[in-house]
Amino acid sequence: MSFFCKKYTISDLNCPSIKSRRIDRNSYKIAIIDDEPFEYKERLQQLNFNIRVYTDIADVKFLSEFDVVICDIKGVGKSMNENHGGALLLNEAKKMYPYKMYAAYSGSLQNITINEYLEGVKIIKKDYVFEDWLSALDSLIAEYSNPATVWRKIRDWLLSQNVSIHDVARLESEYVNTVLNKKSDFRNFYKKSETSFNLSPETIQTIKVIISGGLKILFSAV
Repeated sequence: MSFFCKKYTISDLNCPSIKSRRIDRNSYKIAIIDDEPFEYKERLQQLNFNIRVYTDIADVKFLSEFDVVICDIKGVGKSMNENHGGALLLNEAKKMYPYKMYAAYSGSLQNITINEYLEGVKIIKKDYVFEDWLSALDSLIAEYSNPATVWRKIRDWLLSQNVSIHDVARLESEYVNTVLNKKSDFRNFYKKSETSFNLSPETIQTIKVIISGGLKILFSAV
């Protein structure tokens, strides 16, 4: 007997209902780290962006509560490295919180030793005007909250835990089915992950962190 009546894949999320989904900007916490005043803070907050601005941080654990982290390259992360501080800060944050969305902004990214820290980090140009920042933040949140992006993070985690490709495909089908047909109530998904696939409690907890972080209250998840 087949485990699923219909097999879904991530490509099934490329549909009008997902593309037209409403995203609540305020649900996603954004940290901007810049040693200089960030001139667009108040204007962006008025447009419902949940932004906090810091001149620097000493410990990446401080970023645990944020979904999107945007960091200047120069003048921050001084406790880590005077020259590569901002890039190194982002790199360390990615190691500790790999499922967040990260962006760096600077006037120049020609330094190869800096670039190696910025793999997977979005780039925001230092000369962005307000409209550019508005678009960039919407884009970062949209990608972070995209159900397809969320699944790719789960898939990569499952494969790193040596879950078989066959089981990953079955879980992908159940995940997509949950998003499309069950109003993203993932309680049954989590239960099946444990009972039908024998995933460890630690693996299931990581899946919950990824889903709750990305999908937020956009869907009725956890």
